[in-house]
Amino acid sequence: MSGQRALIAGIAAGTVLALLWSSWVVITRHGVMQALTIYDLTAFRFGIPALLILPWAIRQGWWKGLTPFRIAVVTLGAGVPYAMLGYTGITFSPAAHIGVFLNGMAPGLTVILGWLWIRSRITRYQMAGVVLLAVGGALIGLDGLMVPGEGFERAWLGDLILLAAAILLALYLVAIKVWTLSLEQILFTICLVGGPLFVPIWAFALPSGLTGASWQELVLQGGFQGVVPSLAGTTLIFIAVRNLGSQRTAVFVACVPVLAALMAIPTLGELPTVAAWIGIAVTTAGVLFAMGVVGRRLEAGAAAAAN
Repeated sequence: MSGQRALIAGIAAGTVLALLWSSWVVITRHGVMQALTIYDLTAFRFGIPALLILPWAIRQGWWKGLTPFRIAVVTLGAGVPYAMLGYTGITFSPAAHIGVFLNGMAPGLTVILGWLWIRSRITRYQMAGVVLLAVGGALIGLDGLMVPGEGFERAWLGDLILLAAAILLALYLVAIKVWTLSLEQILFTICLVGGPLFVPIWAFALPSGLTGASWQELVLQGGFQGVVPSLAGTTLIFIAVRNLGSQRTAVFVACVPVLAALMAIPTLGELPTVAAWIGIAVTTAGVLFAMGVVGRRLEAGAAAAAN
């Protein structure tokens, strides 16, 4: 693929990724407020993709090169445990908090886990990003303590659960980078390990709201949960990183908290407080610093000025 075509493909993938992730936050928040349970959403998320990709995975042997340990780590970081934490946190927190903790915190946590795991170098700009993310998270957490009586009495609990999910996501992001896993290996591990294990447990032992949900809700959640997080999201971020690099892709990721908060205003009636908006702004800046976007530009500008 030529340089220009790769750039266009990467930008397109990043743009769609940001829109889909932001929409997923709002639609999932809407879903947990209706009849469906978090177990239903988890079953949709892993069961539907498993059925869709099973023929190709078997025919092409997508599991080749994977070890039980790698499968376990990726499943923990992006499979059922991560999803269950995410859906649980979403039941307590407004969309503005979800975008910050579930999407915004992951880059900073990835930097920290990368240093702990493979001793990857942390630049001063990345450290500044980690600090900004901590400040943004603290502001959002403070907002969670200040909004009781508006339906979010336990928003602070949701924030903590979402933070735990973000830690697992960061573990997954570092793992696939260290092990250079292919897209097929990632999809096999996330979908074809989690789905066949979780769906039978859900069908026979876990609470479900399927009978109380409208067909419109089933179509919306089934389509969105079954396609966006595991299939579309994984594929789009793979394409964006491959064609743009992780730093440029981070720009699109940084848009998710803002877009999710804006989308939630007309669709869910969730208007962020001033503290939440400030927290979102600080978090967005933290993402750009932590992923090296701002630091690289500042260093380039300093070098140009010196010459």
